[in-house]
Amino acid sequence: MLERIAGSDIFHNVCNAIQDAVCILDRNLTVIQANLTMEKWFRKEKPLVGQKCYMAVKGQSGPCPDCPCDKALKLESPQAGIFKKHDAKGRSRWYEVHAFPLFDKDGSLIAVVNHIRDATLRIEAERQQLEATAKIAKAEKLSSLVALTAGITHELSQPLNAIKVLTDSILFWFRRGRIPEPEEIKAKLQDVSNQVDRADQIIKHVRSLIRHEQPSELITLCNLNEVVNKAANLVASQLRAHGITVQKDLSAQLPPIKGDEIRLQEAVINLLVNAMQSLDEIESADKKIGLKTRFYEGNIVLEISDNGVGLADEVVDNLFEPFITTKLSRGGMGLGLSYVYSIVRAHGAHIAGRNNDNGGATFQLRFQPLTDLKGGKVR
Repeated sequence: MLERIAGSDIFHNVCNAIQDAVCILDRNLTVIQANLTMEKWFRKEKPLVGQKCYMAVKGQSGPCPDCPCDKALKLESPQAGIFKKHDAKGRSRWYEVHAFPLFDKDGSLIAVVNHIRDATLRIEAERQQLEATAKIAKAEKLSSLVALTAGITHELSQPLNAIKVLTDSILFWFRRGRIPEPEEIKAKLQDVSNQVDRADQIIKHVRSLIRHEQPSELITLCNLNEVVNKAANLVASQLRAHGITVQKDLSAQLPPIKGDEIRLQEAVINLLVNAMQSLDEIESADKKIGLKTRFYEGNIVLEISDNGVGLADEVVDNLFEPFITTKLSRGGMGLGLSYVYSIVRAHGAHIAGRNNDNGGATFQLRFQPLTDLKGGKVR
């Protein structure tokens, strides 16, 4: 049977016309036939027929780890894989491998067809697209951080003002000729140190947002109300400057969730900035953003709503796809909601957006809690 396959005119007439590399291997991974493309890509000093495929293709003394052909022979089912190899000029090439087992008329496995496709152009194009998307996402993120400037300034001004008052009071004592007691100075200096720590935490928080460092595991216990409050505080000054009132309705008792607090704050900040930009497009003295948390049907739910322009009909069904935007007139690049979606999905959560009956839009995030309201584990 193998001899008929190796010597058949069908292989020469059909497989040699294929622009991809094709060969047939016996059960020992020995090449028994190879088309012209296979010879062109991988032949060195001698023909491929009679050589082990791992020696002919990759110059190895044994089967490649996770070899699709080896797996196809063992599992008797089609397998696929990908490998990287340098060509004669030292350039990196990527190859897709598809292995198909061959059976005789009795159903016995006799060989495997090895189909190799040069995927270098596709993989390089995908890599370049990912790099371009990452750069645009960073720009989109920075545009959101610009909106935080006023909030960050406000947050830092509070500990700085406190430090100024504390140090001025100590200087005032000395100018008046009063030598304060050591305990008084110690207390004042401790207050100064506390305010410095507060400013340091704010700076670290902002730095974490900018660096976009993704943790390997989501291991921190988070309270969603704290996430919402911290995110809202950073944009509070900016929202006030835009004439927007924030209304909070946060459930007093929420089970914890497992996640990354910084990432979750980024998601909330993005949604708040998105709502602010929607409200900027309307003329109203009653611009509102609502923040609501609750425990509902076994989920911790966060809703961020506004009474702005709402969502255009053409984007409602694909809000979270990259480059889908509702704010083209404001230079939006359509990656903000996609970025939020990636954060939410990384937490095993769900997000959806809808238009409100009375105008504006609402984004709902649903998280799975670690415990229920009675303290038991959620199953």
